[in-house]
Parts: sequence; structure tokens; C-alpha cells
Amino acid sequence: MGILQNELDWIYYGGKHYESIYTRFYQSYILPQKFNIDKRKGHLSDLIHANQITREQALQEMEKPAASPEIIEQDKNFAIKKLGLSETDFDVIMKEPLKTFKDYPNNSKLVFRIKKIVNWMRGKNLYSK
Repeated sequence: MGILQNELDWIYYGGKHYESIYTRFYQSYILPQKFNIDKRKGHLSDLIHANQITREQALQEMEKPAASPEIIEQDKNFAIKKLGLSETDFDVIMKEPLKTFKDYPNNSKLVFRIKKIVNWMRGKNLYSK
């Protein structure tokens, strides 16, 4: 990061993709609170595998909050306003049960059947000359 900061005037925003208020709020609040997903795990895992940090450093980072409560509150107010929601509307959405594509009309059964046929054909080498 030294070269980026010193030679290119790059600014570290405090987290991966935190240069946008929406992505910061989505990744630091919505994903962990609603879906139990912390995107830092994947990023830190990449840094461990690249020998840029140790596992212990990553575990220490995971113990910290993804963003400060003050930043989360500011971002929440910003997102709610921009999305035209009330705080009550937002809270209702956050408390709704999780859904998947299976909860909506779609052609997934057909797609899965086609994929199964294509994979079977690949296994039979029907595509090779």
C-alpha cells in the first residue's frame, strides 16, 4: 500500500470496497446482520494465502467490528434516505425471513435438467471430434 499511497495518492477507506457508502453499509451491516455473511473472511483468507498476513492477524481483524457504530448509523441514515424508506420500513425488511430463488416462480427445474443432460453428454465425450 505504501507505493499506492505515496506515489499515486491512493486513500485507504477502512475496508475493502468501503469507498462507496452503499457497499460499506451492505458489507458491514446488512450482510452480517441479515444473512450472517462477513465478506472480510474471504478477503483475509486471500491475504493469508498470499503470505501478506498471518492467520493470527486475520483472526484478530475478525474480532473487530466491520465498521464503527457511528459509521454504521451514518450509513444507515444515508441509505434509508436515498432509498426512500422510513426507519420502520428498513427494520421490517431486515427482520423478514430469508428467501431464495425457490420462493419465486422460475424455470430452475428445467435449467437443472438441461445442465444434467449437458454434463452427461460431456462425460460421454459427445462433443469431441
